[in-house]
Amino acid sequence: MIDLQSSWYSEIKTVIETLQIKQDPESTSKQEWKTATKGAIQEKVIAEAKEKIIGMKKLRFVKNFGQKPYITEMTAHETIETLRLRLNMTMYIAGNIGKEELCQVCKKEKQTTEHVFDCTGLQNCNNLTTDSLQSTETEVLRKTLKLFQGYEKKREEELLRAASELVESAAKKVGGRKRIVKGHKEGDDGEGLKIREGAVKELIKGMD
Repeated sequence: MIDLQSSWYSEIKTVIETLQIKQDPESTSKQEWKTATKGAIQEKVIAEAKEKIIGMKKLRFVKNFGQKPYITEMTAHETIETLRLRLNMTMYIAGNIGKEELCQVCKKEKQTTEHVFDCTGLQNCNNLTTDSLQSTETEVLRKTLKLFQGYEKKREEELLRAASELVESAAKKVGGRKRIVKGHKEGDDGEGLKIREGAVKELIKGMD
């Protein structure tokens, strides 16, 4: 007598019950059964993934699974940067790396992905919101990416300005700019102080 509990039939029955496949394997062709099984597996994986990401901070902008049009419609660079935004992996945003810092652009709110859309120091000309990060429209994602690129540039400008002021202040304290930074213009009054890019970046490393 065949042991149905350990037979092929038993395994198929378990698969059908687990994946909730509606097709009857006895009356379904091999190709149809293969397609139905693949579809059922994908649905189950997506359902389990959705349950697991609830409350996961990094995935808070991921609502729909599957390949999005922007993956093939954007350039490789745009695609990578968009993925970083959607997964909260943009390193210049303090909140994404577990830090709580004030936004360097507006100096009012904590620096998070959500804050960029409302930052008063940045022009959000297209009235984009966090919903834009969940969009499946390539053009909306391009505009969102451009907004964040503008924020990054503005942030860098603020850091450079702060570094310049820091160097200028230090120079005055020691009685001469030449002791702090070489390569400045003689007679600079401090308002447009020219500092070597390398020197400023070294200062930013300690501030960033």
